Amino acid sequence: MRLAVCISGEYNKDNNIIEQLKRKIPEATYFFHTFSNKTNLVPQDYHEKLYTMHYPKWHYHPMEVENICKHSKFLNYVKDRSTWDQFYSGIVPIIQHCDLLRKIPNEFDLIIRAGFNTQIDRQVNLHHWYRKAYEKGPIGFMTRENRGPKFGSGQITELPKDETATSDDWYYYLPKALIIHHRKHFDTKLATSLLRNKELLPNEWGWYQVLSAPYKVIHTSVHGFAKEIK
Repeated sequence: MRLAVCISGEYNKDNNIIEQLKRKIPEATYFFHTFSNKTNLVPQDYHEKLYTMHYPKWHYHPMEVENICKHSKFLNYVKDRSTWDQFYSGIVPIIQHCDLLRKIPNEFDLIIRAGFNTQIDRQVNLHHWYRKAYEKGPIGFMTRENRGPKFGSGQITELPKDETATSDDWYYYLPKALIIHHRKHFDTKLATSLLRNKELLPNEWGWYQVLSAPYKVIHTSVHGFAKEIK
């Protein structure tokens, strides 16, 4: 098992996720990804393992892919067009991660994906989740304000795999604040094909679509440990 931490997005100087993760996971190799016109924001110390791409182009609105996703919250957002603007760029982190995985050495087979806007609870031990992600399937973490463990409490809750709970954070949904996955479970050709065919979904629905659905639903959803700065 070779562990890589892959951090992508636009660098956030007000968030110290890199330092937090390096203290927590010193054994990993760190890689970074941003857009070609944003490299000046990333400190020079990280440029040796910094990869870039031009901001992607796509020719559809991800919320128009309504017949693919059965998660009831997605269907509600499809009907409420006033929320569409916030989801339009929700496919970009998936495209970035796809590009980064193509560029880092193949020897890294366990991947921790975070954004420059991710925050973590340093009290939570991750080693159990490494093995589970490596052997079973992707694990996604998120923190809810209105339910589940409070951020910083050191507590986490694994959600039950309930296919009848169509509005929860498991069904057709992979939390994305921080994701641990085996490299083999992210098929870069599949992600590219979904984008080309105007089928890639935004946000948690898209991560599920790429990392879990092709393998007959192998992911784990966890409340606690990680959250994103809005």
